[in-house]
Amino acid sequence: MKTVRLVTCNTVQDAYEVKNRLEREEIQCILTNENITNILPHFNYMLGSGIQILVDEKDLEKA
Repeated sequence: MKTVRLVTCNTVQDAYEVKNRLEREEIQCILTNENITNILPHFNYMLGSGIQILVDEKDLEKA
């Protein structure tokens, strides 16, 4: 499975809203940087941080 970044969210609430929508459409996803974004939210715009939502490359268009 090759994953690609679908979107980067600045808050946990936004990330889980997107995750829930994807799961309702039966699209699996992975969240990254969730902990560091919670612990250090003021770094969200530095070094590509924020909660990244990854999906399988084959699901990108559908997502």
